[in-house]
Amino acid sequence: NQTDGSIQFPQSTSAGIYLGGTAAANKLDDYEEGTWVIGLTFGGASVGMTAAVTDGTYTKVGNLVTCTGYFALTDVGSSTGDAVITGLPFAVSGLNGGYSALSIRNIRISFADQVDGNTVKSGTTITLSESTNAGVITSLTNGNFGDTSGFIMSVTYRTV
Repeated sequence: NQTDGSIQFPQSTSAGIYLGGTAAANKLDDYEEGTWVIGLTFGGASVGMTAAVTDGTYTKVGNLVTCTGYFALTDVGSSTGDAVITGLPFAVSGLNGGYSALSIRNIRISFADQVDGNTVKSGTTITLSESTNAGVITSLTNGNFGDTSGFIMSVTYRTV
């Protein structure tokens, strides 16, 4: 093993890398980059929905995942119900601290005053909602979307 300052490099990085010390809490043994397909459902379905773009990328460092992406509809389809982003590449932690807020730039999604969302514990989805200046929060539904709706998104969350 070679030691350089506070970073210890094992002979094989497949075993992990220690950052800031050699205690178990300092071991980084998981790093990954990749792509994921962003999905959207209304009431759990996407009947007749057509998307032109579903491109997502992610970086996973330890148990922290950052997902970004762009999603664009060409046909909203006929499904009805609450809007949910699907397909996160790793399950969200089941702990209360696992909740994470979504950063979203909407493209032709109608809503009251603010659109937002959050990860769902122990799942691979993000619920979408709208909130008014008065603090009333309701789920976004198929009625908020049209054939040319879309979004640019980013979320960082803890995985299982």
